Amino acid sequence: MEHVLRNRTLAARGTNPAGFEWRRTPSERRDFPVKDAQFSPSPCLALAEPGWTMPASRCHTGLHHRRLATTVRTAAIIAGGEGRRLGGLDKSALVIDGQRILQRQLGVVGQVAEHVLIVSNDHHRFRASGVRVCADLTPGAGPLGGVYTALVRSPTAQTLVIAGDLPFLTARFLRYLTDHADTVGAVVPWNAHGPQPLCAVYDRGCCEPIHARLERRDFRLSDFVETQSVARLGASRVAPFDPDGRLFFNVNTPDDHTRACRLARKNRA
Repeated sequence: MEHVLRNRTLAARGTNPAGFEWRRTPSERRDFPVKDAQFSPSPCLALAEPGWTMPASRCHTGLHHRRLATTVRTAAIIAGGEGRRLGGLDKSALVIDGQRILQRQLGVVGQVAEHVLIVSNDHHRFRASGVRVCADLTPGAGPLGGVYTALVRSPTAQTLVIAGDLPFLTARFLRYLTDHADTVGAVVPWNAHGPQPLCAVYDRGCCEPIHARLERRDFRLSDFVETQSVARLGASRVAPFDPDGRLFFNVNTPDDHTRACRLARKNRA
């Protein structure tokens, strides 16, 4: 009980024992009950599948609304990119150290999530994967639209979202990330290059503010992360899981693919 009370006190002060840095917008300097906020009916409610319910939105109301602890989560792979810099090649099908990127990712997320889905408008590409494929609800909106689709279609309150071009994610790191996502709207890791919003955990309450951005055609996912209440997993917390600097390495070009193959061989050696 003493530990629980201490955690709540620290959260109220804007810190916590896990070493996260809380990021809040100016409007969230004080607490206010959900009933005081004026929101339009969530578009998520109309799009979600039977049994789906919308909890209080922590993305709107800060970090002080407690949810029931649960280990059931969904992992969503955003695979909607067109691969222009790869000449139209399917990134998820690129082979690195004998495995397609998709195979590598499924092997990792399957260790930390009970449900897995892929966001893509090309069902044919993934029909042999045995994984549920969800069409993008907002085509042309980029990664932000992919995150929105993942949250709407997810059967759980929290969703681990990863880009489909990250071949070096580890179950150890993703488990660490998800284990610290019970009390906030989102947990986003940072490294020397900045935020990594396509390797993050989002709560379903983020649907509302994301949908608002999509409505006004503001598709920049990084801006969403900067302006919403998220738990920032700083570079010092990520470093122990990324000793060789490749954790968030993404494959966008033929040179990236060549380098990824070289890194994989080096690690195996």
